Amino acid sequence: MYFAVWLSLVSISANADFQSAMSAYEQQDYATAFQEFKRLSELGDAPSQRNLAVMYFKGQHVAPSAVEAYAWASLSNQAGGEENARIFHAIAKNLSDAVKPQAEQRFQALQAQFGTAALQQRLMPIVEQRQADCSVEASGDAVPREISPPRYPIGAAMDNVEGFACVSFYLSKSGFPKNLKVIESDAFLAGNRESKQQKSTFEKVTLEAIRKWTFLPAADETLRENKRSYCLDYKLEKFSRKEVAQIQKDVKLAAEEDQNAKVLFRLSNHYKEIASHLKDNGKEEYVDYEKDANTLKLRSAVYGNADAQYSVASDLLTGNQCTKDEQKGIIWLTFAAQQGHAQSQYLLANHLMSGESVKPQPEKAMQWYKLAAENGHNAARMMYLTYALEQESVDVSTLETLLPKDFDPTDMQQLEVAALLAARKDDYAEALRRQTQVLEIAEELEFETEQRKLRLQRYQQMQQRTSLLQQ
Repeated sequence: MYFAVWLSLVSISANADFQSAMSAYEQQDYATAFQEFKRLSELGDAPSQRNLAVMYFKGQHVAPSAVEAYAWASLSNQAGGEENARIFHAIAKNLSDAVKPQAEQRFQALQAQFGTAALQQRLMPIVEQRQADCSVEASGDAVPREISPPRYPIGAAMDNVEGFACVSFYLSKSGFPKNLKVIESDAFLAGNRESKQQKSTFEKVTLEAIRKWTFLPAADETLRENKRSYCLDYKLEKFSRKEVAQIQKDVKLAAEEDQNAKVLFRLSNHYKEIASHLKDNGKEEYVDYEKDANTLKLRSAVYGNADAQYSVASDLLTGNQCTKDEQKGIIWLTFAAQQGHAQSQYLLANHLMSGESVKPQPEKAMQWYKLAAENGHNAARMMYLTYALEQESVDVSTLETLLPKDFDPTDMQQLEVAALLAARKDDYAEALRRQTQVLEIAEELEFETEQRKLRLQRYQQMQQRTSLLQQ
């Protein structure tokens, strides 16, 4: 049929998931293409809805269905655009009168579930001009409550050096950082990240500043025991000519490739920086840039960018510039986690473990901890190792690859894992030494101590029993 020849898939979207679906289709891997188009269609992506309609019409991977083809093409046509309209009219023209009522009914059902209004209610944040009223619980990111600005090192400023420093710490009950440690830092000539300078340049001033800060406390006392982190950027000029040129380039690229998820998210971050700069200088225009930044981020999330999906989830979970909605946040968090986003996997596991916002599911939580650990997330690695080492059925040798390479004697989770590992190897003297260190840190920071004392007693009993057997 002539119709079957010219009614073909159209590739306008440039996001990775869409292009992978198009590539699968061109290679006649219709199962993969159908699965990806359907997933994106259910997130409101009109090009994917249009192409899904074509696959239903042609019967590719699925039985031919004029009803489904019409319904998805109608939904795509709601977004406007010449190609959407062309596909819709072509499919509608070939729809028999006998099935039109059924097809229209199916379209109404899809619109109720995946239309703009439905997705707005089910997934999208309700935007407000407000800041987060709490931190993303146990995400590892700390939200400051009271700060004193760090000083820019005079020598670095004179030498035109920029950089950053990231610090990890525990939080006291009152929100003060304790046991601070630099976990990452860098220094380079302004505008040239490849020109490496002394990495310690910004470490001292960062530690000095953050020691004086207070942070928002965790809503759940058990979450306070997770290490937090915070990074400070040191820049001599807020927007250099090179950065402005990059923003202009990204704007042009975003206009040419409207659905490039990575570009959209990068552009969103640019707009966020501009908004911050304008706000700091008392310019009311910052509101428009904030709105554009959020819109771009949301589009990037819909088109499959895991970083954007995590950011949207964080906003929803904390109420950052939107109405707090934990259920929506968990949905977006799951989208990102399914793509292998380690931080999302870890945060999702925390929610599943604590039962916050979702039904408690410890076994599923451990699966996500394991995936996050395998993706390099240190806190998830410690959580999973703690759980696995307590299971007698788990072979210790299978966990060796997840053990941290650089042991940190100030990290309570690492100490607990070291104690458990030593006990599993019948080295109870080492287990006692490590568990004693754990207890000292817990008491200093006013963490839970009862269970830790019981574990210490258990190690003592096991050591005594071993000694008696050896006599």
